[in-house]
Amino acid sequence: MIKQLVALLFVWSPFLSAQQLVCPPDVSKACHDITFDLPDVMDGSGLELITQKEFSGNSCEDRTITVTYILIDAEALEQAQCQYIVTVKPYNEFTLFPRDTILSGVAISEVLNKSVYTDGMFPSGTNECNIFFSFEDILVEQFPNAFVVRNWSAENACDNTTALATQTIRLTNLPHNSIATQVNECGGKEILVDKIEFYYNGLLVQQGECFAPFDSLHQTLNCLADSLLMQDDDMIELRLTDITDPYIGISTIDIIDIQRHILGLKRFEEPCRLSAGDVNRDGRINGLDLVELKRLILGLYTEWPFGDGPELYVNGELRENLSFRKEDFPLTQLEITVVNQGNPSTN
Repeated sequence: MIKQLVALLFVWSPFLSAQQLVCPPDVSKACHDITFDLPDVMDGSGLELITQKEFSGNSCEDRTITVTYILIDAEALEQAQCQYIVTVKPYNEFTLFPRDTILSGVAISEVLNKSVYTDGMFPSGTNECNIFFSFEDILVEQFPNAFVVRNWSAENACDNTTALATQTIRLTNLPHNSIATQVNECGGKEILVDKIEFYYNGLLVQQGECFAPFDSLHQTLNCLADSLLMQDDDMIELRLTDITDPYIGISTIDIIDIQRHILGLKRFEEPCRLSAGDVNRDGRINGLDLVELKRLILGLYTEWPFGDGPELYVNGELRENLSFRKEDFPLTQLEITVVNQGNPSTN
């Protein structure tokens, strides 16, 4: 019995000196700069290194992370382990907001949709600390460039203070010339369009002298109609591409608005809101539309199964496209409304 016990202790004893495991020294780090150093392993070939972490404290005071490294030889049933402690300091430094920057050749919507970032566009610290960053963008068009004024806020969750700053992102060499599109959501919010093309009887045409940067779109169309000497059967078609993600504004507010309409508490009156509330486009607004909208918000659809895309209203009337014949000119106004399914809210 004693021999068996001695043999068992020998099996589970730490590794020999040639296989020692040495942990890094204890360290103190800022919450936005947490990394874990690896231990020194002598002759660790064929062995498995396991990492365990134990957390204590909270983000508003010094918290500790106890890191345990375990080196295992599964075949020999041997193991060695060591520990070191990382003390995490809350972020109490002066908040460094990003500086003004210049982006060249980048579409405006890529910036406003938060899909383009550079190293100089991030503030110091991250939302993993006690500082929570957010921002809102304002687009300022100044042909031939544009500016995005990014208004930052940094909220300290520990002392409930908020710091504010403004960053200017200058956009140069825009991929496409930009004209004031007068394209809006049903609620009246302007929709950004990166690319505007004009087709005359199916062929792409250039604006030529009719191009007026950031000017009225209907004036550009009137100018084209005059310069092309349109006949009765001729047609000018306007194509807007690279429109900002049509479902980016959909939220639970839309669910509430549709519920109020169904219950008769606040009925939709505008044609575009009635169309937007008909999520599955079956001609009615009822509980089925709420079900489909909830599925969309939860990300259960990889592709939208109802319809081919947003509906278009021109000057308040539903249109299949943005085509205009000779009798449509001169245009006195051109208000284009993009109706996104499930987004009837005017907020």
